[in-house]
Amino acid sequence: MILADGGEAVGGLLFFTVAFALGVLVVWVVLAATLYGLSYLVMVYYPASVLLGLPAGIGCAAVVVARDLLTAGHRAERTVTPADVADHDYFGRPPRGESRWFGWDRAWPRYLPFQARRDLVDAARAATAFLGGRSRQVWSECADPAPLLLYTLFGALPHLAFAVGFVVSATFLLAVCTVAVLIGWLLQCTAIVALRAVDAVIRRVFRLSTRCVKCYEVTPLPSYRCGGCSIVHRDLRPGRLGVLWHRCECAAVLPTMITRASGWALRKNIVCPRCGHGLPEGTGSRQTIQVPTFGAVGAGKTRLLFAAAVGLYEVYAAGNTTIEPLDDHSGEELERARDLITAGRRTVKTAHGPTPEALGILVTPERKRPFELHLLDAAGEHFSMKEGAESLHYLHSAETLLLVIDPFATDELRAAIPDPATAGLVVGAAAPEDSYSITIEQLRSAGLHTNKRALGIVVSKVDDLRRLGFDGGLDPRDQDTIVGWLVDHGLDNLVARARQDFRSVHYFLADSMGLSVADPCHPVHTLHWLTRQVGVDLVPAPAAGMRL
Repeated sequence: MILADGGEAVGGLLFFTVAFALGVLVVWVVLAATLYGLSYLVMVYYPASVLLGLPAGIGCAAVVVARDLLTAGHRAERTVTPADVADHDYFGRPPRGESRWFGWDRAWPRYLPFQARRDLVDAARAATAFLGGRSRQVWSECADPAPLLLYTLFGALPHLAFAVGFVVSATFLLAVCTVAVLIGWLLQCTAIVALRAVDAVIRRVFRLSTRCVKCYEVTPLPSYRCGGCSIVHRDLRPGRLGVLWHRCECAAVLPTMITRASGWALRKNIVCPRCGHGLPEGTGSRQTIQVPTFGAVGAGKTRLLFAAAVGLYEVYAAGNTTIEPLDDHSGEELERARDLITAGRRTVKTAHGPTPEALGILVTPERKRPFELHLLDAAGEHFSMKEGAESLHYLHSAETLLLVIDPFATDELRAAIPDPATAGLVVGAAAPEDSYSITIEQLRSAGLHTNKRALGIVVSKVDDLRRLGFDGGLDPRDQDTIVGWLVDHGLDNLVARARQDFRSVHYFLADSMGLSVADPCHPVHTLHWLTRQVGVDLVPAPAAGMRL
């Protein structure tokens, strides 16, 4: 009995020992397997997942950023449109210069940096949304302990490697794009400054100007009407809306720079920015010379300009220089001038209106740049009353002026010819000095300096002076004889004032009754001197035997 009990105890002990050993072995095996698995994770899986996760993140970021940038044009709500520029104050300030009163044109802004900046922001948002969305999706699937454990063991490090690769790649790509945008923007700014400078230098060297034949506004920045949709663009200089080209709202492409726009694609679509009047073809690509006349009613201003214009056709008849009217109005006036001068008819008095429209002539020499002549003739009433010349804005911008004196309006000849009609004369209504004083005082009150300008003084109706015997030794080639005649007939004060008021004064005798241009009294000589004051030889010498 005792042996039996002792055997059971030994057996139980032996069983416990074996069971304990087996338990230790199992635990050992489990621990060994766990350690082996962990070593596999640490030594193989984790490095492999990092090596795969980083490039996967890099490649995925490249795909996300590139796809967003390439499809940016399909996001209409994020596109900077002409409406944003013109109506919604996209730039935050009005344009600088002459176009500031009109606001920004309805044109597409440059891609760099304006649309590019918005596209880069959208690409960064797309990358952030992609990574954040995938991360939130993974976390939502790890709500239970088991998935969380599995994610912790097998997914956390690959996810982290992917995220690091994605963030680094997206940041690098966006940084590269940003640097490229900045470099492109700097190059564009340099090109804009250079092109504007070139445009300004060309216009200054060749004296290119834009002067409206309707309202006489002188502007350095003409407007242009789009040929596709008729929208008027106020500023085609290189700038925020384009470097070499502006793209209109209708997608029409317009060249920048005044010299390119006026001399090329938009030469027929030029508009005065002040009055909206369509300007002659090519305005702004050539020098414009205004020839404004002033003087009393009946002094002979209209006929003098008509005779000078007709004389130009005679001067250029034998050469290769072409002459043509600038617009329809000028064409009609030139036809009227030819008929009047050829037939020797009297000139109809110029109607007293607010402002005259210029008689525009385009002169195209064979080997020189073309230029415009604007012959401006206002009714004499403007120069016979105080502030009468206030509306004649062309007097403010003209570089030369032309005073026409009726010799029979002097006190001495009025007394000598009490009945002008009997002598076949039309005498000016006011004294020459009155017209001069009114005009000069008006210019001074407008803050203008006449001492920087040239003045031509024309004694008109020389044919009548000779016919009636009052020419008194006048010689059109001798300035002193003309000045002496004016002084002897009571205009000494006018002569003295003109010498003080103007930079240069020259005196002429004019016979506007159809003389040959070879005659020194032909008005074309006066016109030639005026144009030479602004650097243009109107009549190449020698021409038609003229002595100019």
